[in-house]
Amino acid sequence: MKYLLYLFFLAIIGCSSYTISNESFVSQIKENQDMSRTHTIASVGTGYNANTLTKIKCLDKKGNEVNVHPDKNTTFQITNSQTGKSLTLYYDTVYISGDSIVGLKSRILGGKRSIALADVGSITVKTEN
Repeated sequence: MKYLLYLFFLAIIGCSSYTISNESFVSQIKENQDMSRTHTIASVGTGYNANTLTKIKCLDKKGNEVNVHPDKNTTFQITNSQTGKSLTLYYDTVYISGDSIVGLKSRILGGKRSIALADVGSITVKTEN
């Protein structure tokens, strides 16, 4: 029964995934980041806007360019090319610091994470419909 409820819930909400090249990602973040807001333990729960992205240029599953208008549930799933592990960060918490991507994995607990740009294998934009 739980399984059916889960499937029903996913069907109602729906999710979409888009890809973005590493170069485009870095360019869009750098053009829109606000370095006056970096993440510390004190910033948890007081706001997250490390960038001012109002649209994300990316590719859909067919390779067509689309503009995604993110909301608070939009995330970037970044895959490490060295380990194959994925790191999921909320879009509005992400910024570029030196040669790394930095962001929060949780809105409630914070969880500041970073990954070196050289280690990024792929980036997926995940949204709710």
